[in-house]
Amino acid sequence: MAQTERERENGRLFRMRHPERIRAKTVAYEPAAYAKHLGAKYGLTVAEYDELLAAQGGGCAICGKPHSGCRKKDGGYKKLSVDHDHKTGKIRGLLCNKCNGDIGWIESAGTNGKEELLREYLRKFS
Repeated sequence: MAQTERERENGRLFRMRHPERIRAKTVAYEPAAYAKHLGAKYGLTVAEYDELLAAQGGGCAICGKPHSGCRKKDGGYKKLSVDHDHKTGKIRGLLCNKCNGDIGWIESAGTNGKEELLREYLRKFS
């Protein structure tokens, strides 16, 4: 059932008046939600994600950046993206947002300064 305009406004006002309650709820929920997402979308556990991250030196499999490059609301960084072959579902590695976007772009289009690094990365998993 869709929210009414009044319900949306009440929710917005509550979030403005009680940011600490929203933050506490989000932080408590985040690990469980991420674990569920990894399992449902990629068939990975958090431990397997962590092992993959350690195996590739703790950073992006292409450029080595230790985080995604995208900030979270709490000031930290989002986790690296799970890169996978969209045809087979096979996981290739963990990538920062920039490299993940470049991989998607190179798979569907053209070139940029990273083309050879990206192609080399893709060859490792084909």
